[in-house]
Amino acid sequence: MAYKGFALPRMRPRTFWILMACLLAVCAGAGLGLRASATGYAKDPTSLAAIAFEAMPSSDAVLEEVATGDLEGMSSLVVVGRFTGQRTYVYQALKSEVEIEGVVRGIGPGVGETIWLYEPYAIGEPGALRAESGGYFSDGRVLRSTADCLAWGTPPMRKDQSYLLFLNEKAYPAELEGSLPMQTYLLAESAYSRIPTDVDNVASRVEVIQMDELDTIERSWGTEFVLPSMPLYEAEKYDQFVQSEEGAGTYEETCRKILRDELG
Repeated sequence: MAYKGFALPRMRPRTFWILMACLLAVCAGAGLGLRASATGYAKDPTSLAAIAFEAMPSSDAVLEEVATGDLEGMSSLVVVGRFTGQRTYVYQALKSEVEIEGVVRGIGPGVGETIWLYEPYAIGEPGALRAESGGYFSDGRVLRSTADCLAWGTPPMRKDQSYLLFLNEKAYPAELEGSLPMQTYLLAESAYSRIPTDVDNVASRVEVIQMDELDTIERSWGTEFVLPSMPLYEAEKYDQFVQSEEGAGTYEETCRKILRDELG
């Protein structure tokens, strides 16, 4: 059987350039539209304050397995510092400004100086760390902890709140040491690495999230809990998210003990 050949007619130069111009216009329009629809959290404090915070509560077991000695061994600097309210979003962290109000232990910045504290939180699609696709293409965005389970339940700092902070200096590659600010620190990996200094003088700011009351989604790897979320400015009102009233009591009593041990 014979087949006839198929060939497109030769395109005239003028038609070719008109087609190219149309394609470029479509690409440019799509790019500008995507850019306009994206939220620049790194440069937009208002949008960052309103982003939803996904609350993963700390378990009772985690809250019980901490002692002052553990925190001392995990940190090189202990200070009392006030969060000024100035923060920006960088890669998988909130870069937050803290004014030093007192130095408890260690060598570092003095009273009245400011440091940048990298709080371990990342912006992503709801459920993206556990979803089947792992995609980041929906319109939804949440802020969630990137710390290990010891610090899951800790929300970002509250403006003008003073904290007892257990810190370690942030390390940079050797080739960048001379070009980056050195007053940058990380929290020790603990639910108690950041304790409000006024826990004895205010009503409880611990929120209980009962895991057995949450909705669930069945995934190929197991059951996923649908965690509650709230605007970041609401989440900052709390000191800790826990799984039970017993856990709330453990957290507050441990905070009081550590404050007595460290500040007298």
